Amino acid sequence: LRLKPDSRGQIHMAFTIDTEGKVSSVSLVNSTMSDPALEKCTMSVLERCRFKKFDGDPIVVNYPINFE
Repeated sequence: LRLKPDSRGQIHMAFTIDTEGKVSSVSLVNSTMSDPALEKCTMSVLERCRFKKFDGDPIVVNYPINFE
């Protein structure tokens, strides 16, 4: 976005949070951005996210990220 600040669209991601609160997988579901570098960067940021530890099964999240 630094290189293309006027970019608009949506990147829809799916990611799994394990019981330790770490993101164990990230995948691109759909994108209207037509910008592979931005999509890869967004996935990289999600991979580094940390959540609170919890008991139970891993959580699968489907999340659209809107760039406006």
